[in-house]
Amino acid sequence: LIAWPFVTMGFNHYFDQGYLPDRAILALLVPLIWWRPVFLLAFLPVVYILMGQIVQPDVGGTVLAHKLQVIHALGVVAAAVLVHACTGQRSTVPVVFLLTCFVAAQYWQPALAKLQLDWLSNNELHLVPLAGYTSGWLAFLTPEQIVDFAQTLKPLDPVLGWFTIVVEAGCVFLLWNRSLTLALLAAVIAFHVGVLALYGLFFWTWIGLDVALLIVLWRKDRWPDLHKPIPFAASVVLILAAPLWAGAPLLGWYETPLFYTYRFDVVAEDGHVETLHPDFFSPYEAVFGFASFGYTSADHGVPVATHGVTRDTNLLRSLQAARTPAQILDLEGAPNRYDPDRSDRLYGLVRDYIANRNRSGDRLAWLRRLRPPPQIVSHAPGLRKLGEAQLHEVTVVELTWFYDGETLSRIRELELTQIEIPTRVDAG
Repeated sequence: LIAWPFVTMGFNHYFDQGYLPDRAILALLVPLIWWRPVFLLAFLPVVYILMGQIVQPDVGGTVLAHKLQVIHALGVVAAAVLVHACTGQRSTVPVVFLLTCFVAAQYWQPALAKLQLDWLSNNELHLVPLAGYTSGWLAFLTPEQIVDFAQTLKPLDPVLGWFTIVVEAGCVFLLWNRSLTLALLAAVIAFHVGVLALYGLFFWTWIGLDVALLIVLWRKDRWPDLHKPIPFAASVVLILAAPLWAGAPLLGWYETPLFYTYRFDVVAEDGHVETLHPDFFSPYEAVFGFASFGYTSADHGVPVATHGVTRDTNLLRSLQAARTPAQILDLEGAPNRYDPDRSDRLYGLVRDYIANRNRSGDRLAWLRRLRPPPQIVSHAPGLRKLGEAQLHEVTVVELTWFYDGETLSRIRELELTQIEIPTRVDAG
């Protein structure tokens, strides 16, 4: 689950490096781990080295959450290897117990965030497909079709909301008994499949971790002590204390009818203009797919986060009451998040990435064909490969979308900047 994305990710044209030795070492360590788990102690540092390039330069966006869950789970196993090395202890039960608590904590923490927001009373989950659509999910549908889909879902808002809370919060009691353990693990897998269907967010590594744990725990005769009162009580304490040790993400917010997305239009050498697909920027495709670029808007505030979410109840009420573009734009008087330094880093990433790619072409294209499914699925059209073209200028455009309860409309298209692509990147 971890080696696959990092071994096959695209050539990094920003750093102008393929990191082939690192990838080769990671691939070779996988069968060695099956032979001797102690090789996890070499595997994990290489993973962090390869992963580090995705968050450099710092241009924003939570793009590592779904990979980090599996990496942290591997860290639990690596810790068990160290314990064995120091003490000779080889018991598997404590490892499986802690892994189960860790996985449960990843769901309890988001449930806690939602409960603190009174999420069930305020959220509108039928807006989720609209948010995904503006970012490229189900882009082959028309706006009218995606609105019909959202309106069909609207009566199911309470059902979907209660299912989410019951499953996530229910993970506190994951080790109550074997039947509940298996049922909850199956339910969280179904939950992730539902998120993909509605949102286009494919946490496939998270699903893989849940499936792996489900398979491990399926064997009733191997874990006779796992569901006894003392382990169960200890598990509840550990899961409730998730913020102190599990590093679980705070996945709690309100969906709103306002969305900001960003488009990168590029001029090729023959003069025609194309939009760059997030895949073009591999290994940064999740960064550009998530597009947490609200800090690039200098002349107005961006009141909601990526995919139109907020934790501000007053803002939510105002957006729900708005019915015209003018009313929406009036709400942009919120504190401006414009950050010129971070904007320059984003534009520098685009400039240097394309300049290096112009010079070196589509390197390691064969390896990219072996990549796993993307974290953020986009059906939007756009340029994914350079081919024989040379790209000379990029226009960054901010798109503002609003759903008034009947129609999803693009109410503004604002040019943020133009980026000239040099023929060579200055080595300094």
